[in-house]
Amino acid sequence: MLQGFEWYVKKDEQHWRRLNGQLEKLSAIGVISIFNTPLQTKFHQFAVGEQTDLRTVLDNTWLSIQPDQAVTYVMNHDTQEGQVLSMLIVEGWFIPLAYALILLREAGYPTTGLGLAKQIADLAMARKYFAYGTQTDYFNDADAIGWARQGSSDHPEGLAVVMSNAQGGISTLTMNVGVHHAGETWSGLFGGEGAGTIAEDGSADFVAGAAKADAGQRAEFDSWDVDI
Repeated sequence: MLQGFEWYVKKDEQHWRRLNGQLEKLSAIGVISIFNTPLQTKFHQFAVGEQTDLRTVLDNTWLSIQPDQAVTYVMNHDTQEGQVLSMLIVEGWFIPLAYALILLREAGYPTTGLGLAKQIADLAMARKYFAYGTQTDYFNDADAIGWARQGSSDHPEGLAVVMSNAQGGISTLTMNVGVHHAGETWSGLFGGEGAGTIAEDGSADFVAGAAKADAGQRAEFDSWDVDI
């Protein structure tokens, strides 16, 4: 893998759109994916309160412009103290929300690095077992956004995710996970409340990350040794 950087760009917030116009040329010389620094910048801004409207978290990011070529990350070696992006460190409370966004959605190529080891491990496990199938977004509230994954033929369990920066950190979103899940009991994947029973139309009120309560894979969530 060859990793390249471009430092001298116009300060007009249009660099990523210019890149979009050069994709064919870049692809011809072997550039097939690009680190989504604008999204990581957004994560920092939300974490420190510079931005608060979660509905805009994907706006003007490579993930929204070219999702198939976006390499997503929350923090890495460049955001450590003394490095070139050290000013963009993501504060602790927002780290699990940011990782949920890059790990549990269908778009992008997520990478994991620095952060809260146990929570990242759980989110990675949720991605492995539950983040499949049709995705429906619920980006209607400034303080809480969510999405539902209906599952696939190989991974039918499904998943619902709520991100909230509301006072107290708890918000409820009504989302639909598909009529094929009707009657199932779903519960929180990461502790706390889940959703209860899925209605006949496939909908339920979700509080955080939730999946089918009796999914066998849930037993593996405590199997990671994060102290390695």
